[in-house]
Amino acid sequence: MQIQTILSSQDNGDTIPIIGVGGYPTALDLQSAENRDTLNLALFEVLDEPVITIELGYEKIRGILEEFGWDASNIPFSTFEDGIEDGEEIYAITDDSIVYLYIAFFVDSQGYYEFHAEIVTEDELNDILSID
Repeated sequence: MQIQTILSSQDNGDTIPIIGVGGYPTALDLQSAENRDTLNLALFEVLDEPVITIELGYEKIRGILEEFGWDASNIPFSTFEDGIEDGEEIYAITDDSIVYLYIAFFVDSQGYYEFHAEIVTEDELNDILSID
């Protein structure tokens, strides 16, 4: 299955990649809060340790999505160059409706990248984005 990217405009004029992620027959239903919690726990655990490059963080995220049945091999994660101190991305994952993959990273005091990623609903995403 393929991933399609469509740009969608937000109220503030920013664009968010909307991705039709192809799920395998055993793909975890992301509309279920319990399933999102399970996937988010796995993301939290795999991202618990800092990584030396941005790409390694994204590879960990791809691996967890794949483990839960989502074909993440072609998700067009931004190619931030190493040396960037922080970044944030949002991907809308479409199935029967939309949930969002929120990713944030920063460089810690040792020079490693700390990542955070989670699957969220639109309300949860708005809460994240409203935090200063």
